[in-house]
Amino acid sequence: MIGGAGQSRPMLTMDDVQAWALAHRRVIRLLHAAAQDYVGARCCALNWLLPIGFVLGAQAAEAYLRALLLCVGEKRFGRHRFRQLLERASKVAPQLSKFDSLITMLSHAHSERYGDADPGRTAGYSSADIVLLDEFVVAVLEHIQIPEEVMCYQLPFHWLFEDRLAKAGWRVRDWLTDRNEALAPRLAAWGQRYNAIMDQHHPNRMR
Repeated sequence: MIGGAGQSRPMLTMDDVQAWALAHRRVIRLLHAAAQDYVGARCCALNWLLPIGFVLGAQAAEAYLRALLLCVGEKRFGRHRFRQLLERASKVAPQLSKFDSLITMLSHAHSERYGDADPGRTAGYSSADIVLLDEFVVAVLEHIQIPEEVMCYQLPFHWLFEDRLAKAGWRVRDWLTDRNEALAPRLAAWGQRYNAIMDQHHPNRMR
């Protein structure tokens, strides 16, 4: 299932999707920013540009947590309070509580980037640490309270399942899927659902 909102209902129409997105503009902006930072984090980390990769990962995690909380009516967050955001989000989606070590790691990377008085806490980080970020992003995408029809129009799903983008030479799908063990087992089911929704909304769609 794409998104955590209940799906035992008729499929939302395009008008429904647009109305939801308009009413939740801040959530949509956060999802797009989070996806952009996430793919940037993976691209950097897989090419051993670790400091900036984990800063982008921190920004992605913060945006995803804020979006998840906005969907359940929370509105005040403060700036870069990573641990507090995770604690609040874990009350909505308890599965997120296991990512405390990830949030600590990302918080350290963000702090060092912006003048932490105690640098060096990210020593020993490696590209292998991106695995936790992958698992975190998948957990958010599966539990955020957004109708799946709306989610299909958001990043990263558009990047993942629109074949015409890859055929045109876009490498974003590659950066999302390369060595992504959290995403790999879900791609087939997510892609099938994505295509079913898009084919219903756009009967003459070119993939």
